[in-house]
Amino acid sequence: EDDDDDDSSNEEDKNNKNKKELDSEEERERDKKERDEYAERVKLRDREKTKNLGSGSATLDSKKKNKVSTFEELQSSLPEIRKISRQKYLKDREEQKLIDLAMELDEEERFFGRENLTEVEIRRKQIKQKALE
Repeated sequence: EDDDDDDSSNEEDKNNKNKKELDSEEERERDKKERDEYAERVKLRDREKTKNLGSGSATLDSKKKNKVSTFEELQSSLPEIRKISRQKYLKDREEQKLIDLAMELDEEERFFGRENLTEVEIRRKQIKQKALE
């Protein structure tokens, strides 16, 4: 009876091994098929792009010319762009500095409002208040 058990377990092992081999072979076939399909899709996509490029070679030349002229226009207008950018920066910076100054005066008033100030401190405070007006 032990021999029968050994024979049946050997048969099961062989069947499992054959099944695993079949599964891995099927998986390789499936992978190969998917790879081939993907390669075909890529080729089609490349052909379509090539068709588009070939049929519009005149438009490609004009696009290149437009890019060159656009680049030249950009180069020529760069000083003006820089000037505008600088003006915007200075305007924004001035606004921020005024906000900072107002906050500084408020803090000084809260901390030193009732204390006696020296003449220098009084003058600084007046200058700051005048700048805010």
